[in-house]
Amino acid sequence: MIKFLGLLLLLVPTTLYASDDIKPDRVTAIYFHRTDPCPTCKRMSSYSETAVTTFKTDKCIIQWLYVDFEANPREAAKYNVTRPSLILVSTLGSRLLDYENLTEIWVKGRDKAAFIKYVQDSIRKKIE
Repeated sequence: MIKFLGLLLLLVPTTLYASDDIKPDRVTAIYFHRTDPCPTCKRMSSYSETAVTTFKTDKCIIQWLYVDFEANPREAAKYNVTRPSLILVSTLGSRLLDYENLTEIWVKGRDKAAFIKYVQDSIRKKIE
């Protein structure tokens, strides 16, 4: 029985989700906002939504979500969100592959074209 289990372990891939070759079937962009967002945060969410909803691919599903992190602390805690943030979440089926906080949006917030390019390039890196 022990030899059989050892053989079985060799046949089952143990690094299925750790491999760089595994690509997500869904990338969800979540903009976490305050209950009462400031004008800058409203602009960031608008730019984020535009970047995500205009990104076209046939490689996976791209999803956009807008979440009040103050009203949804458990959801925010999953991604270590404590302030307005744009998070890209990569999943395969129901399995979380990874997530990334796109912190550079705050640097690019005055240049809409640079902002959109940064977000779309970040999505592209996850799926290619």
